[in-house]
This record gives sequence, C-alpha cells and structure tokens, in this order.
Amino acid sequence: MNNTLLRALTGSLYVALVVASVLLGKEALIGLLQLVMIWGTLEVIRLLKDNGGVMGIWVWITNVTISLLFSLYVIEVIPSDLLYLSFLPVMSLFIAQLYQKPEESNTNSLPNTLLGIAYISIPLVLALRLAQMDIFLVLATFIMIWANDTLAFVFGKWMGKNKLFERLSPKKTIEGFVGGLMGAVVSGIVIALSGSEYPMFFWIVLGVVVGISGTFGDLFESMLKRKAGVKDSGNVIPGHGGVLDRLDSFLFAAPFVYFCALSFKALNLI
Repeated sequence: MNNTLLRALTGSLYVALVVASVLLGKEALIGLLQLVMIWGTLEVIRLLKDNGGVMGIWVWITNVTISLLFSLYVIEVIPSDLLYLSFLPVMSLFIAQLYQKPEESNTNSLPNTLLGIAYISIPLVLALRLAQMDIFLVLATFIMIWANDTLAFVFGKWMGKNKLFERLSPKKTIEGFVGGLMGAVVSGIVIALSGSEYPMFFWIVLGVVVGISGTFGDLFESMLKRKAGVKDSGNVIPGHGGVLDRLDSFLFAAPFVYFCALSFKALNLI
C-alpha cells in the first residue's frame, strides 16, 4: 500500500473516530481523550529527552491523574472538591526531582517536566470543560482544524512563496496560513448556516481563533521535534506519525475555544 493511500485510509479512520466519540456522548469522548492523554504523554516524554527516569514516569502519572479526576468530575462521578487532589502529584514531582540519578539530572529537567505536564494536561482538561459546556463545540473545533489544515496545504502548494516560520517549519508559508485561516472561518460559517443555535458572529470569531491558535500549536510541536531531532512524535498512526502529530493544533486551539465560548456566555452573546 503506497503512502498516500495509507495516509488517506488512516486519516479517514481518525476523523470517523473523533466524530463517533462526540456523537456517542461525553463518556465516549472522555474515553478517547484518556487514550490521547496516556499515549500523548509518552510521546512528550520522548520529545523532552531530559525527562528520563523518575521524572519521565512522574510526568505520565501526573497527567493521567489530572485527566482522570477531571473526567470523573465531568461525568458527575466525583464532586469538584476532589479536583484539588490533582495538586498532589504536581507537588510530589518536586520531591521526585531529588531521586533522579546523577546522569539523568540537569538544569533543564524540572522545567521540561512542568512543560510535559502543562502541554498535555491543561489543553485536555479544558477540552473536557468545553465538552461539559457543549460537546458539539469540541467537534466544531476539530472540523475547523481539519478545514484549516486542508486549505493551508492547498494554498501553500498552489501559491506559497513567503515562508511563515522557516526556522521551525520550512514548508509553511504565509499564503498557506491565510488559506488555512479562510478555511477555518468558512467552516464556521457553514456550521452557523447549518442551524446552529449560536450566532454567525460567534462562529466567525471562533474560526479566526482556531485558525491562529491551531497554527501556533503546529509550530510548537515542530519546535519540540526539531530539538529532539525526530521527524514524527511517534509511529502509532500509520502514515501520519504519532498522536501529537495529529493533535498538535487541537492542544493549542481547545483552551482558546473554551475561553472564547466562556467570554461570549459571560457577555450574554450566546
């Protein structure tokens, strides 16, 4: 099977999995996000090479604990007060720092550990909160990202000349970025015209937010991969690389979508 066909097949299965998990309800989506948390954290540890031994294990434990507690809270299994338990593994990692082997310890290990926790936990926790607010907003975020990625590729191939951020991603162009941004906004307009209860202006703003934040998410993961000296974050998805390679844009977009929706609600605009 050639690589293009393999990418198309696995890409289609990935889209179907995301759509199905949203349509089946919060429990199914939470299950998918838990898998992302477990595998994505392993990939982050691989990219942050300083995070070996004790600290690498603690990044994984902390992320899974935080995600599990918030998941149980979202499906109303535990009260919000128990969320404070998530601070325990975060604080314990400072103690774990003392037990690193000398050959594993360096000045970057603790900052990298905190980065490994924040990069995965914060976006996925806010994605859970977004699902709690309105699960369709999670699917809409994915749709806008897919539209952004598709149009960015098309415009980049068609008319891309000016580099967007050559140091981190030589293939990305300003023309591709503009095309992707247009794709995210247009997909938002289509969602609005499809009978959404939210106003057109909300979806246009969300399209801009996703287009910009998603691009930064892609660039950030490119930076991690470049520093680690690897092409892909993993190989769990044939033809596409790792979990982070498929969700890098979502990890940055989800928090911004959540806070954007929260702001619109606070202002009684939705």
